[in-house]
Amino acid sequence: MTFYAPFCIPFIVGATAMFVLLLWKWGSWFAHLAPADRMRFVRGVPTRRTLGAVGEVVCESLLHRRIFRVNPLLGYMHMSLAFGWFLLIAAGWIETMAYLGLRYVPLQGHVFFRYFATNLDHKPFFDFLMDLLLLFVLSGVALAWFKRLRSRALGLRRTTRHVPGDRIALTALWCVFPARLAAESLTCALYGGGGFLTGGIGGWLSEHAATEWLIRAECGGATPRCWASSSWRCLSRATCTSSPRYR
Repeated sequence: MTFYAPFCIPFIVGATAMFVLLLWKWGSWFAHLAPADRMRFVRGVPTRRTLGAVGEVVCESLLHRRIFRVNPLLGYMHMSLAFGWFLLIAAGWIETMAYLGLRYVPLQGHVFFRYFATNLDHKPFFDFLMDLLLLFVLSGVALAWFKRLRSRALGLRRTTRHVPGDRIALTALWCVFPARLAAESLTCALYGGGGFLTGGIGGWLSEHAATEWLIRAECGGATPRCWASSSWRCLSRATCTSSPRYR
């Protein structure tokens, strides 16, 4: 099984740039510390306070405890995006190990496992769990869209004025999960499987949409060559015969 497809390139480039930037930032901060502060940092990491700091990061960065205390609805919105994304990544990692064992899988293989693993037997537990987590994140995305349109309804008197770079980042964040829902639903429509969300949408698409349109949408293009490639991918894995489209 190869974990590569052209649509993974933006993700690979973005993830690589993020990790490189983080290492450079952390390394530059540590290098500019005074020698005494460096030793204090090294000696202070494996202590009880370290566990407390980790707990503080989880409570504020993932669960957004302080925002919950002020506005529960806004707290849920932030938590569903941050903590839900974390749970999707963690559950995807566990799902990959449940299918393939302790073997090396590149990062995009864990994130887009459903796309690459259409020839494996489906595990209903993971199908349900991944759909539930995706729905959890999508509920936060819906609240974020609503907040942008009707901020006063959520108790905000004024909103932050974002610079163009922030708007691009927010747009990407708000669109990535609906795009994932569409991609996984198309995969379920062509190859079967899925949980109550992606499997339900995929089943509806397989009954009401033409196979050529589904292949074309999965490819993201409209060339006959792309149709032929996707059809070969589908039939060569012997999975389409179990899909409602091929019964």
